[in-house]
Amino acid sequence: MQIAPSPSRSPSPSPMTFAAPVAPVHQPSIPQGVVFQDKREYQYFCHFRDDTAIRFSGGFEPTLWNVLVLQACDNASIRQLTTATAALSLAMEAPQAAVMRDFEKESHHQYALQQYGEALKGIREMVASGQDSMRIALISALLIFCFESLHGDLGRGIFHIQSAIELIVKRISEAPRSFYFPR
Repeated sequence: MQIAPSPSRSPSPSPMTFAAPVAPVHQPSIPQGVVFQDKREYQYFCHFRDDTAIRFSGGFEPTLWNVLVLQACDNASIRQLTTATAALSLAMEAPQAAVMRDFEKESHHQYALQQYGEALKGIREMVASGQDSMRIALISALLIFCFESLHGDLGRGIFHIQSAIELIVKRISEAPRSFYFPR
């Protein structure tokens, strides 16, 4: 089942939002070509766009997160990593949210792990078949690092970043002319 995206801000998958009304903020629309498998995936994507991307930006302009990463979500593995990261961020917020019950936290956590596993499987298949691109490799490594950091395994996150760097170095050494840019 595929859900047609709506460019408007949608509610987070968590029913805990009781914020006071604020002035409308322009949210990036959903990039063309991004298709969701179900409503839940769409809701986590919107949570990533509306909340997680802002948090990851740390006060800076969130262009990396809400433009480059969201545009790359036309790739199923990137979309799965994005929704997994959003679900995990919701699960990690749970201790501060008295409204969220343990089963809601666990639901976010299980969805995050399931999506993360599917994304890693897809990335491995892309790399094995030679379909990978530098852009997908870098964005995947960045999202994997964020996911693993949120999950509390910084070492594993750093390992994935190192693997992405090795892949890039290998690719550049195989075809150095295609990456040459005159000054």
